Amino acid sequence: MAGSLYAPLAREPLWLRITVRILMGVAAWPLIVAGFGALSLPMTPGVVWAYAILTLGGALLILWRGRGRQQPTERDGHAWAMLGVMAATLALRCWQVRGVVWPLWGDAVNHSAAVALFLEQQGLPHNWGAYIPTSTTFSYHFGFHAWAAAVSWITSVPPWWAVFWTERFLSTLAPLGAYLLAVTFFRDRRIGLGAAIATGLLTMMPQYYVNFSRDTQLLGQTLVPLVAYLLAGAVRRSGWSVAAALAALSFTAMVFAHYLVYQLALGLVLAAVVLVAERRRWFGSLIRLGGVAVVGAALAAPWVWRVLQTQQAVWRSAHVQYSPDFGRLFFEAPPILEYETLPLLLAAALGLVVGLRRHPRPTLALLVWLGSMLLWANGYRTPIRALHQVNYIAVYMALYLITGPLVGVLLTYLADVIGPRLRLSRAALAGAAVIAGTVTGFAAYGNLVDETYVLVHAEDVRAFDWIKQNTPGDARFLINAFSATGEDGLVVGSDAGWWLTIATGRDVSVPVINYQTELVSPEYVARLQTLASYDTATLATEAGAAELCRQGITHVYVGAVGGPLDGAALAQSPRYRPVYGDGAAMVLAIDCAP
Repeated sequence: MAGSLYAPLAREPLWLRITVRILMGVAAWPLIVAGFGALSLPMTPGVVWAYAILTLGGALLILWRGRGRQQPTERDGHAWAMLGVMAATLALRCWQVRGVVWPLWGDAVNHSAAVALFLEQQGLPHNWGAYIPTSTTFSYHFGFHAWAAAVSWITSVPPWWAVFWTERFLSTLAPLGAYLLAVTFFRDRRIGLGAAIATGLLTMMPQYYVNFSRDTQLLGQTLVPLVAYLLAGAVRRSGWSVAAALAALSFTAMVFAHYLVYQLALGLVLAAVVLVAERRRWFGSLIRLGGVAVVGAALAAPWVWRVLQTQQAVWRSAHVQYSPDFGRLFFEAPPILEYETLPLLLAAALGLVVGLRRHPRPTLALLVWLGSMLLWANGYRTPIRALHQVNYIAVYMALYLITGPLVGVLLTYLADVIGPRLRLSRAALAGAAVIAGTVTGFAAYGNLVDETYVLVHAEDVRAFDWIKQNTPGDARFLINAFSATGEDGLVVGSDAGWWLTIATGRDVSVPVINYQTELVSPEYVARLQTLASYDTATLATEAGAAELCRQGITHVYVGAVGGPLDGAALAQSPRYRPVYGDGAAMVLAIDCAP
């Protein structure tokens, strides 16, 4: 079943063959980067170009060798329908971000910083450098950043745009992943087409990731269909060892992409057994597939050990506090309609009913996987700290991997009922479904960008340019910030000032959010929490301005979005001199003369 991995891929549907090869390429790059890091070899643009050339050359060779081998069953319009889905998805993903002047929300800040580190340190970073001063570790999952760094190396775009467009590319790949999942579970390419239409054009996720910038989770979920396909192949007796080895490598790549997605994907081990194992061989298949997950983790062991050591030290230091209210909000189940639309959920529920009647085993396998994900989301109820990571939000954001195939089941059933009555061919039905999905997708999600998640406006971008040209390199900015997790908690930025270090190279009073999970000096954490606690009234006093000078602050930046700081009020004080203004964006220089 695992294609050319141990059986001829030519026997599989065209778009399945395409997807397997693309996703294997996506999984391979983080593994290569990890290998270079383990050997302490620099990752240079030449290495990236070599990988790109070899990958492209291999793809062209496969196309040349496979010319003329199209299966007769693929000449009924199915391949063209899938091409239409992908083209429509790409067009929608690009249309959605028209007018965006900068990546959205806070996660994009730390992702861009991590990509900048890859470029500066030529591979896996050793610490967070200027983006988290005093940090001595880097323990973040890095697969997405390795890819975004490759994009930056090849295209010469700055890290933040590499992050932005890498997310859009992965979001565009989602229909392919849904197709692979559906065909893996249901062995019906029509269900795969329906799943691709649903995931690319009809579901809120992963399209909405452009607002959240939860890009590392998106990469992990992009690899899930490949893992499912390889696990299902490993269950079968014929040639299982090759598929199992590749599944273990894919599991490893998933660890590098996102730790929580690796946990969510472990349920696929049980799902694969339910899906294809013979009843008398279930135990042996489960042992074999459990071994795949274990080997995948073992391959990542050097990196995982580094992460665990760092996290244990961070837990002991407890330099960031979390209030009980924050913990409750983090783990409780939010309304699911915040993450998916009601019509899509109803369609998935109907698909579940149809699936249990027409395709009981694969539908049950999907339910087993979903059940395992929900169990992970309740891990916080146990005393085992390692299970206190996955929450309902992470599950809801991955739910399209379940709903997509179920909607595909429903669409296929409707086509079987409606097609004969209207005397429509499968090709006509597939074309109509793609057109209807495209129209619905643009109508429902064409204006997807939510202003709630916009931190940077056009006037902020102009301010970035001014700051680079008109302030000294050692300038240090106080920016709008607040504690997100309660008293003595995690300090985050609230406007474009959070981007200043990445965009201009100037130091700011608030680092990227990952300082909570890395080893930093307690004095540094205390200082940034103190700076974040000052309100405008305090800073406007002589003593407040003197304290900023003592802390090395030379400027104040108030962005277009704003926050606790009132720039106009500070400008009334003789110690704060406005030196730049554009709309709501403002730069003030602090007079630190004795």
